[in-house]
Amino acid sequence: MEHLWALCSAVPTSTPARPTLVRAVKRAAKRRRIPAEALAERTVPRHGLGPDGALRMAPPGTGAEWINSWTDTLITLGADGRVTLTWLDAADGPVPTRTPFPLSRHYGKPGLADSITIARNVARRIEATADDETRRLTDPAMTTRSWGRMGPVLPRPPHYRHRHSPSDLGVPLAR
Repeated sequence: MEHLWALCSAVPTSTPARPTLVRAVKRAAKRRRIPAEALAERTVPRHGLGPDGALRMAPPGTGAEWINSWTDTLITLGADGRVTLTWLDAADGPVPTRTPFPLSRHYGKPGLADSITIARNVARRIEATADDETRRLTDPAMTTRSWGRMGPVLPRPPHYRHRHSPSDLGVPLAR
């Protein structure tokens, strides 16, 4: 299971094999009776972000992680959950932008429309995932759970060690 999770996090979201891999992970988790919360925690898409929360998209030969772009951009996910798209090769220097990721004057040139669209779409997907994860983790049902090595641990029902009267349990007494 650990190998499947590692593979699932390493395969980019845009890869055609990704849906098949996600289905395989879900089937394996179901067979091993892994709770849905633990599965959701382990299968969050990374979108190519590095450990520092950054993804650089640039032309080939620049040493960037993502080379499917003819613009030089840096997408970062901050600690506050906000996504910043920085246009690094703008004529007026690096231009950091937030949603809806507006362009500087430099990007009015023809021929870059596809690269601009790709950068914006990747940033929007990262932002949507971050919003979904924030919503999932701040859900009131999640705050009552403790977290173990494999994910959330569900609370155990209370065990009564002493005898309760029916009125203590909410059962009306017969008259």
